[in-house]
Amino acid sequence: MSDKMYDLIEKMYIEFSKKFDDVNKKFDDVNKRFDNVDKEIRENRNDIIRLENEMSNKFGILFDAHDAANKRFDTIEDKLDKISEKVEQHDIKIQVIEGGKKKKKLS
Repeated sequence: MSDKMYDLIEKMYIEFSKKFDDVNKKFDDVNKRFDNVDKEIRENRNDIIRLENEMSNKFGILFDAHDAANKRFDTIEDKLDKISEKVEQHDIKIQVIEGGKKKKKLS
């Protein structure tokens, strides 16, 4: 019986060893992939930092342009308000003048 037990244990050991070898190979592949990703990140770090700097500068310029555009729109809006007020005043004056002319014609 002990020989049979020994043989069974030996077979189990061999099978487990094969499975663990497969798992170890997969982990080695995963480690290689992580190493490649890490290497790419390290190689491209300067490019990423440079891109961040360029984008932050461009965003600053964009916000400055947005503020300038808003100021121009506010100025234009103020001018339109003034023009609208003048047009309303002129409409009132025209109505008064036309109303006075109609009264004169009736007399």
